Amino acid sequence: VADAPCGRVLGEGKLFCCRERVQERFPACRSLGDLNAVSYMGAPLFNSAGHLIGNLCIIDNKPLDDERRAKSVLEIFAARAAAEIERKRAEDALRESEERLARTEQSSLVMVTHADLEGRWLKVPPTLCALLGYSEEELLGGYSMDVTHPDDFEAGWLECQRLIRGEIKSFDLEKRYLHREGHIVWAYLNCSMVTDSKGNPTYFLGYIRDITDRKRAEKDLRESELRYR
Repeated sequence: VADAPCGRVLGEGKLFCCRERVQERFPACRSLGDLNAVSYMGAPLFNSAGHLIGNLCIIDNKPLDDERRAKSVLEIFAARAAAEIERKRAEDALRESEERLARTEQSSLVMVTHADLEGRWLKVPPTLCALLGYSEEELLGGYSMDVTHPDDFEAGWLECQRLIRGEIKSFDLEKRYLHREGHIVWAYLNCSMVTDSKGNPTYFLGYIRDITDRKRAEKDLRESELRYR
């Protein structure tokens, strides 16, 4: 509010100091009376983009002695407080984004995976764990080839080596995974390479979709056509 010291700080966007008799200067601000305020100092908080995001104030029940020194200290604390608020907001936004992505992946038909350059799982969604019959802990740190059908391993690994060498941007293939109970799970895989700022390969990014039902239908159709020939 304009008739409060904090309103003046936020309205003008600059440090404000009242060394004494702050209640007399701002009689409409009830909180000053509740706090038995005598002196007040407030500093605006700006984020890295220069936008006003808040106000840091110091209220005391005795007059302010060294205004210059107090202003200097308050400015330092205001800068630190603004940086901490911005960091916390960035962390909250990142966490919310990650949680939203996780919820999307859980309900999505496409499963997103990360694997290091040797093929060890770094990230697996719950849907892939359910599809293969393993827990997240069992898959993480293990190799994707451990659950790949032996006849499909070489083709996929050769394409991965081409990704590492930068010969291709991505590849697609249909492959068979081995369920924990031994049966085959068919999947469509799109795989690409994630690189660092210098273009060096860091990890594989995989998009997996379960196509087992489609493969079964195709097999049934072929068998049916053979019977009626």
